[in-house]
Amino acid sequence: MMSKTHLAVGVGTALALTQPQTAKGCCLAIIGGILGGMMPDIDILDNEHMMDAIHGQIIVAGMTAAVLVMDHFARWGVCKELFSRDPMLLIWGIIAWIVLYGIGIPQPHRGFTHSLLGLIAYTIPVALILPSAVPCYVIGFASHLVMDLLNKRNIRLLFPLNWGFCFGVCYANKAANQILLYTGLSFSLIFLFHRFFL
Repeated sequence: MMSKTHLAVGVGTALALTQPQTAKGCCLAIIGGILGGMMPDIDILDNEHMMDAIHGQIIVAGMTAAVLVMDHFARWGVCKELFSRDPMLLIWGIIAWIVLYGIGIPQPHRGFTHSLLGLIAYTIPVALILPSAVPCYVIGFASHLVMDLLNKRNIRLLFPLNWGFCFGVCYANKAANQILLYTGLSFSLIFLFHRFFL
């Protein structure tokens, strides 16, 4: 699937499965879902959709920053939790994030970053930086893997084994992509509207 679809479904799935009751919980679902939804596609150097992946990463950075700024001014609690963490844990989390990001970029597409091992590895920095976002991040990451399993190209889910898996029911950039994109967006908007305005 394309980047925007992974982002929309990552957030929508995180909201649906965690059912946050507070503004802080909604922020965590958005941040975790969007980061997890995009993380497997950091393997952009061996990706025929490199520009789509780069655009997705820009959207992730912008949305994460926007949610954190809103949280800071509204005092919902995510920034307070983030800055009350042990500084050494934050530093180690940021270092781990940078190292793992650097490892992921040159990987073959749908290899390590699309595996269960990758899910575990890329969750470690999140656990060090903002532990309360981990469930939403894992949900977003898992939603990415599940959607890519629907495609007609294998993912190496059990990396480092060479076995690839796919269900082969749809193409990454055709009708199923659009349906999932608009379903994820619609659900997220309806959920957030219901939480804050009804």
